[in-house]
Amino acid sequence: MKTPILRSITFVSALALLGACSDVTPVGPSETVAPALAKGNSAVITSLSISLTAPANAAFRRAKGKAKYVAKTGERELQIEVENVPAGTALVFSVGATQIGTATATSFGNGRLNLNSRTGATVPVIAVGMTISVTTAANAPVVSGTF
Repeated sequence: MKTPILRSITFVSALALLGACSDVTPVGPSETVAPALAKGNSAVITSLSISLTAPANAAFRRAKGKAKYVAKTGERELQIEVENVPAGTALVFSVGATQIGTATATSFGNGRLNLNSRTGATVPVIAVGMTISVTTAANAPVVSGTF
């Protein structure tokens, strides 16, 4: 059994090894594909991140957000966050034209959707060129961005 300190050292060592690995290939400004290092696995890890912005003329022009997608062997995760929206706003999260979830903005004006296939959620496969959008329940645009 590893102690928390040993676990942290192992994680930091793995990060250093990943950073020094010569076969890590940047494939775009926000995408990285690298062979998995755990247990000698040669599976591919995909990671995409984008900023989400509000339309200039939108009622939610102060809103902003971010989205991150990670795919690795046996697991996919999509995290979408939005901030600077009125508390209690009903938010609808979509990939392209497909609604993938809903949330209600907190008293701090934040909303979040976290889908992970390991916990049984249905996580869409994300690729470069796909759009993430967050709207209100009445379909007013809040933020969007394209991977």
